[in-house]
Amino acid sequence: MEKKKVLFVIHTLSQGGIQHALTSVLDAIDYEKYNVDLLVLFNKTDIIDKINPNVHITVCRDPHDYEKEPLSLLYFSLKQISKALKLKKSEQHYTSLERDYVRKKEIDYIVNNYLPKTHYDTAVSYFYGYAAEFVDKYISADKKIVFSHASIEEFPELHERIYPHFDMIVTGSPAMAQVIKDAHPSQKQKVSVLKYYIDAPSVREKARAFVPELPDGRTVISSCGRLSPEKGYSLAVECARLLKENGYSFFWVHAGDGPLRDEIDKKIKEYGLENDFKILGMLENPFPYVYNSDIFVQPSLFDGNPLSVEEAHILCVPVVETATLGGKFLIKDGENGLLSDINAESLYEKLSRMISDDELRIKIKKNLESIDRDGERADYISAVNNMLS
Repeated sequence: MEKKKVLFVIHTLSQGGIQHALTSVLDAIDYEKYNVDLLVLFNKTDIIDKINPNVHITVCRDPHDYEKEPLSLLYFSLKQISKALKLKKSEQHYTSLERDYVRKKEIDYIVNNYLPKTHYDTAVSYFYGYAAEFVDKYISADKKIVFSHASIEEFPELHERIYPHFDMIVTGSPAMAQVIKDAHPSQKQKVSVLKYYIDAPSVREKARAFVPELPDGRTVISSCGRLSPEKGYSLAVECARLLKENGYSFFWVHAGDGPLRDEIDKKIKEYGLENDFKILGMLENPFPYVYNSDIFVQPSLFDGNPLSVEEAHILCVPVVETATLGGKFLIKDGENGLLSDINAESLYEKLSRMISDDELRIKIKKNLESIDRDGERADYISAVNNMLS
């Protein structure tokens, strides 16, 4: 029997929850039935060695010289002036002009140099934005699938434009699926759920790879994620300030990096938290820090289904999470963590309760230890291959 041809498209293979989730999908595919290509639109390949060896990978590697073109430089300069004048986002016209100009140049560059000539049985956009638009406009396939990882309120116009052009809309949780159905009733028949799979034995093994040096006698708080606006780590620093002002003894360790790193470092110094809040940068294996912490915090402003919370649950670490869509789906308040409102004061209130209430932490750890994960792998493999068929 001839194998079916499948293409996955993703923006980058950088360290991130979505990228690691993709590796799980690719590992679950039956390569006796499918030939699989992966197109990586931008040259960020931190986890390329984690991709299943049966996958044929193409990375768009060449430099983007169009960023130095006169019109691009003009738009960029005007965008910086708009920001310097502290205009509202709705008034920063040159920001959108530059973004649209660069986007068109990037897409043209990829199409001219890397567009697959193959007709596929199934094409999968494993990310929104560039990836979804690229699959929609330029990939020839009998069936097209888009994964919706983000909370729906984050990119409403994009979802409205993209969803009608795909045969299947896949999301990671029933809650997220219902939100999509409610927001796009004409597309509800296309929506399906593929719950993210995390290899629990592998996470536990990595967590025991080493014992990090952490201060004795203080509550150790861990967090993990990209330092970008939607992830909410500015809230985390504000929460840490409130903890210190109210006399709590803690050490907060964060694994991750991103565009807000300088701003957050500045706040840490401004609040005198240099000995209380440490940013480790991007780590290939952050799990020992999570495993050896007392509490894990996820302070997102938007989140569809945060994998880092599920990883903390696998390691039986109590979680404090903001009430994003993903947070409300994953956290049963008082049973496997605490759910806070999306502001620093509420995050402080819930985190201080978790620090102070030893019985609550013990109860949550026992609840997490009792979860039976047998059978998850087999169910996931079946779901992935059914999706591609």
